Amino acid sequence: YFTASTSVQPEIIERYKQIYKVLKEQRVELLSGKQVVNAKLLSADKKLTPEEIFIRQKGFIDASDLIVAEVTRASHGVGGEIAYALSQGIPVLALIHAGDEDLMSPMIAGNPSDRLFLDYYTVDNVGYKIKEFVQHIISLKKRKGKFNP
Repeated sequence: YFTASTSVQPEIIERYKQIYKVLKEQRVELLSGKQVVNAKLLSADKKLTPEEIFIRQKGFIDASDLIVAEVTRASHGVGGEIAYALSQGIPVLALIHAGDEDLMSPMIAGNPSDRLFLDYYTVDNVGYKIKEFVQHIISLKKRKGKFNP
């Protein structure tokens, strides 16, 4: 599951596209996130009611083994998705673009959950950060079954 703020400038969308591409290369099934990088899908989502979006996204989160969230720009929706995922015991990688730390929500930065992994990234190392997280979660699942450290 990939999430990020959808009300951002075009240069940030390019970062999101890179993150999405890396996730696809991990051979993981992405249940959500394509609308973050696809303007047509995002526009189609605007035709749905808030209830329809909530039910759909909640279902996707419930079915996910992990969440990757780009959190450089504060977003109520992304924050809600992260809080819900953590409440369900789903690990979350919160990626913050290096140099933009002051833009991150304090509710993310200060969250003490042991299932929340904060990591700073650049365009050069984001692939490594995501691969490392995905491999870590896979190894935990293999060792203990469902993620329950």
